[in-house]
Amino acid sequence: MHHPLDLLKAPTPITSKKVTYKLRELAYKLDIEKKVKLASERLEQLGMSAKEGNAESSERVVLLRQALQKYQGLYIPGQGIFRTVGV
Repeated sequence: MHHPLDLLKAPTPITSKKVTYKLRELAYKLDIEKKVKLASERLEQLGMSAKEGNAESSERVVLLRQALQKYQGLYIPGQGIFRTVGV
């Protein structure tokens, strides 16, 4: 079994375990960033200044979604197109 740090090392070959780990990590970060964005929007509605945080959060959500899509379509030699269910 691989330790999460082993999966993040650059020399480690790309495996389905490494991709699954990264997909879960990206999905978690995306979920957190969506919550931050929602909180920033609520602060704005209450009249508090949160525009900078909201803009940064929106950019991060876009980038995390793009990264998630790239990992979902990643080709792993010998395994074809990698697709995950439930991530």
